[in-house]
Amino acid sequence: MRFFITMNMPAFEGNLIHQIILEVDGVGSLKELKELMNREEFVLGSHWYRRKNMYTQKDEWMDRGKLIVNTSHIGKVVEFIDLDERYSDDSQKGSGVVRTGYQGPRRPMRP
Repeated sequence: MRFFITMNMPAFEGNLIHQIILEVDGVGSLKELKELMNREEFVLGSHWYRRKNMYTQKDEWMDRGKLIVNTSHIGKVVEFIDLDERYSDDSQKGSGVVRTGYQGPRRPMRP
């Protein structure tokens, strides 16, 4: 099962939020992942990354290999649902889901 994990650590190029998509073998629910995280200090899984294909201009998923995550740096975890795949189906049109564009990292309130 794939999970969307927000880490308590800075990301690449100084972005405030570090998020990863991790597929953990043998784990089929959030409850099972919670039990694994309480039992083990590190979690091993496959790191998934989305990239735009330069020829077709479509998003494609890549398995970036195995990744070890320190559970003490995990802020929150949710089951990963790819909204682009889920809502691109014609049967889902008109479902009332509004997708907003990404506006970049949050800037400091004071200059």
